[in-house]
Amino acid sequence: MRKNALGAGVALFDINDPRQGIVHIIGPESGLVQPGITIVCGDSHTGTLGAFGTIAFGVGTSEVEHVLATQTLWQGMPRGMRVIVNGALRSPVARRTSSSR
Repeated sequence: MRKNALGAGVALFDINDPRQGIVHIIGPESGLVQPGITIVCGDSHTGTLGAFGTIAFGVGTSEVEHVLATQTLWQGMPRGMRVIVNGALRSPVARRTSSSR
């Protein structure tokens, strides 16, 4: 991994590196996570980085390999979802914030 990362110019937070750790923790702590960027990582908690204004996808190892090789990520069209709210909405939630109709 060290050899491949060095050859590809990819920063490697190696096992003895003081910056090494869990990706969804060290990313924001190190300043690598910035609003408006797209993040793809092989960690199921990657989506939590959306709280920092990113578009973040937790993917499998095959998808990580694909992203590193092509800088692309194939995404299928998500299925539609219906949300039905029963009862009165409480302030500050209004109809326009809960639906497009």
